[in-house]
Amino acid sequence: MAALSGQYGFGYGIQVHAIGVGWEEEERVLGALNDLGITWVKQQVEWFRVEPQRGAYDWGGTDGFVDRFGSKKILFSVVKAPSWAESGGKVDAQAYADFIGAMAKHYQGRVQAYEVWNEHNILRDGPLFQPQEYVDLLCLAYQAIKANDSGAVVVAGALTPTGVTNWQTAVDDAEYLRRLYQIPRFKGCFDALGVHPSGFNNPANVGTDYRDVNEPSFKGHRSFYYKATMQSYRDIMVANGDGAKQLWPTEFGWASTPNPVRDYEYAANNTPAEQAERIVTAFELAQQWGWVGPMFLWNLNFGPVAPGSEMAAFGIVDNFWQPMSAYFAVKQLIQGSP
Repeated sequence: MAALSGQYGFGYGIQVHAIGVGWEEEERVLGALNDLGITWVKQQVEWFRVEPQRGAYDWGGTDGFVDRFGSKKILFSVVKAPSWAESGGKVDAQAYADFIGAMAKHYQGRVQAYEVWNEHNILRDGPLFQPQEYVDLLCLAYQAIKANDSGAVVVAGALTPTGVTNWQTAVDDAEYLRRLYQIPRFKGCFDALGVHPSGFNNPANVGTDYRDVNEPSFKGHRSFYYKATMQSYRDIMVANGDGAKQLWPTEFGWASTPNPVRDYEYAANNTPAEQAERIVTAFELAQQWGWVGPMFLWNLNFGPVAPGSEMAAFGIVDNFWQPMSAYFAVKQLIQGSP
């Protein structure tokens, strides 16, 4: 990057869903990326789909993605173990490393970065990893990726913002990160640190003292604020002598919908105009800080591919591929003109 560690500098990215969606959807995604001026694209890769049996790889979906979006820089976030590699809520770390190493070999020079797992401090889409378990997975994956593509960036998987800690279903993300840094090997097993700084229903540039009497919920705790989460991670990195590495927001955004699903009620507080303004401010703040690498807005096209879901509420096109206010705001930010 231009600023730190000899990797990539700040960049505009977005998460898409473009595997198994059909040629027409892929074309719409690529057209939107080009129209926006996006240079980085993130796709989540579900391990269980690519290696349903050990050593039997089906690269068809990911090959299609790399072929279609190869004009962009690509981040693959690799998650979700096949049943043969998970037992009793534990993932076989060596099997994961073997898989991601094979992926790095297969796409050598064509995929720029790999994120090792996703939101492993909660029990949701996969097991809650204890910090030592995650470090074991990360270090094996790092070695496997670098052995097969030394130029690929290894991103330590982003934690999910939460203030809940019980070590069974959730762990506060800042506390989890501190625990990771207590394990000496951790620092040597990644090039950049992933982060998911959600803003909930709060502006991007406010601190934890921000209040809104009309929107009293989702206030007070650090995890509800974009800037506070970003700064807390940065402070932990610096305190542990790791300030030369970048933070990569591999998901960030604001949900906006008048009809939110359960647990995402705050999305009704964000108007489309506020969603747009907060996304732009988040990009601008990160670029000013100087310690942020590529940023991946969450998301482009989950409205069309998963209408009615909580994911769709974060999208910048609606269920029918009509651009929302945030789409135009991001385009103007990147291109410097309406």
